[in-house]
Amino acid sequence: MDEELAIQIIQRYRHDVLNHLQLVSGYLTIQKPEKAEEKVNEWIQMIEDERKLTNLDTPKFTLWIFQFSDLYKNFSLTYDIQLENKSYHVYDQFLYRYSCMVMDLMNDMIHPSEVYPIMLQLKETTDALHMIMNVEGEFVKTKEDILNTFAIDEEKMSCRIKCDNHSYEVDVAIFK
Repeated sequence: MDEELAIQIIQRYRHDVLNHLQLVSGYLTIQKPEKAEEKVNEWIQMIEDERKLTNLDTPKFTLWIFQFSDLYKNFSLTYDIQLENKSYHVYDQFLYRYSCMVMDLMNDMIHPSEVYPIMLQLKETTDALHMIMNVEGEFVKTKEDILNTFAIDEEKMSCRIKCDNHSYEVDVAIFK
């Protein structure tokens, strides 16, 4: 790993930890322990989610998630890992490549002055690993634009897209 990248990730993480601790301290200072407890519980949940992510054994994909806010300024990512606690290393390159591909497409579809929330889900079915990205907001391109740009190997994966006027759901299924 590039040392400069590692330092950037550590600095951003330290900045986030300090912000959360300052919020907790502020709530305790103004005698609002219930709000402080709420923030501590949010932080505990976030660390649990990060543990699930790092335990997947998908280093490229995990680093991409950790760098997301620096790479995509107009998007706000949350994620939900619904996978067993086992190694998914064989899927690392696919997850990384198709996550980048979806985000590059989304970057071309947005209004540059808006921030778009994204929920990324990873879940497993009997025949595939699913990476589902749900993006909300106003877009300048259509579902067909995504499908025409998305090149996949249909023997190894599939791509399903649902959309309405204000959201897209992209489900990339990587077959086992």
